[in-house]
Amino acid sequence: MKGKVLILTTLMVSPLLAVSLNAQTCPSSCTTITSGPLTFCRCLIYTGGSSDRIQLVTDKSVTIVDVDGDSIRDIPFGVWYLGTQGAYVLKQTSPGIPGTFTAYRISPQPAYGITNIGDINDDGIEDFASAGHWENHSVYMIVSDGAFPSYHDTLLRYHTGSYNNPNSIVGRGGLIYWSAYDGSVSFYNAYTNTLVVRDDDLCGDGIAFGDFNLDGYIDAACSRHGWSTANHGLYVYYFNGSSFYDVDTVDRVGRWQGILAYDINGDSLPDIIAVSHWGSIWFNRGGYFEELRIDSNLSAGISPSDQNPFSRVNIADLDCDGDMDIVAATACPPSGGAVLKWYEQVDTTTWVVHPIDFGGNSCSGTDPYPYGVRVGLLDETTDTGRADIVIVKDSKNLLYAYYNVSDVGACHPLSYDDGTEVLEKSQDLGLKIAPTTGGITLTSSIPIRVEVFNVAGKLVGKFEVSGTRFVPLPSGVFFVKVGSEARKVVVR
Repeated sequence: MKGKVLILTTLMVSPLLAVSLNAQTCPSSCTTITSGPLTFCRCLIYTGGSSDRIQLVTDKSVTIVDVDGDSIRDIPFGVWYLGTQGAYVLKQTSPGIPGTFTAYRISPQPAYGITNIGDINDDGIEDFASAGHWENHSVYMIVSDGAFPSYHDTLLRYHTGSYNNPNSIVGRGGLIYWSAYDGSVSFYNAYTNTLVVRDDDLCGDGIAFGDFNLDGYIDAACSRHGWSTANHGLYVYYFNGSSFYDVDTVDRVGRWQGILAYDINGDSLPDIIAVSHWGSIWFNRGGYFEELRIDSNLSAGISPSDQNPFSRVNIADLDCDGDMDIVAATACPPSGGAVLKWYEQVDTTTWVVHPIDFGGNSCSGTDPYPYGVRVGLLDETTDTGRADIVIVKDSKNLLYAYYNVSDVGACHPLSYDDGTEVLEKSQDLGLKIAPTTGGITLTSSIPIRVEVFNVAGKLVGKFEVSGTRFVPLPSGVFFVKVGSEARKVVVR
């Protein structure tokens, strides 16, 4: 079912260079940028090989993660097409502004899309999945050998046929979703070793997940910018535990690329945030989607202008006011346009556009262009703080961090009512989980809502916990979820 359109005129506010900060001061090696009510320190944090093409492609929200459990967060990235190809972790050894980083190649497989998928083998190390696009036409799961940075690859799918290029990839707790230029949407369950594929020439670029129809199963949304086909648009694939049994057409106008699922308006239905040459929120109305355009001029795309916009999107409560804001980055800004913006939520239908940075990315050089955006806590070692941003900028082999040093106090980069994403494993749920015979015992000192999922992504139940509560469960692997965070438990 195609979506309806809401009309909105958003405000554009130009950034100013600042000379001082209320909360923190940028070192001389970094640049201070004021963007609306926020202040960022822009710091060069990594220079790759001269031929490397760094990619930060994923449609997952929290993508700056603690890989090895040392409470210091790291940055996964891919090198693809040229240079020393592979999946990498930019390991942070000393947090700060900027931190101290060392790059480790955890897989030799070319990585256009790369995502963390959780600690699926319980060795205390984060695992990953990567999509190789046209370099190897393959998707791999990259699993730790028990000590960072030693990993091994498992081939999940080799894509055959024309335009057989796996593109973006997302994962949660061993559940992995990806898109490909052949139009397919794929899902792999690492715990049941099950691969589900639907081929109908509609997917191709962004991929996001959420329970869009509230039936207890995790569905997939995908985008297609129409590189070689007329099927550009935005689609939702509904999952029933064994197959993608139905598909809804959300839009056939935009050449959408980066997308993300999040319940913006708090009605329990995951909405879709999507970027093309413009940026929109598609509100899930329970049977159809309604568009609210929040930016009419995000990307110029490449020639011809109706092709690839090279844009990606993410979310975080950047200003720590309790509601979710949006971050977008593009490799192909319009003339004089920003390469990085954030969108301040005033209310769910009113958004203020704040450019963060200009220049450096103008579709110059050779297509394809390195791009993407990652968001999370970078200089903090606790689970509270101001969300930071990382993009590829100025050159194909440079990573810049935009440290959020605004005087807004401490906050979570994702609010606890998320419902579509899992934060990193090192954060505290505020809940004690004790697997016992026949179930799990949950203990919380404050009233808290808990959801339990099985390994197929099926919601088992929702529970209110205040004090101690026993939840009976059969033997198997389950995920206990509080807000946007989850833990895996094994019931014997």
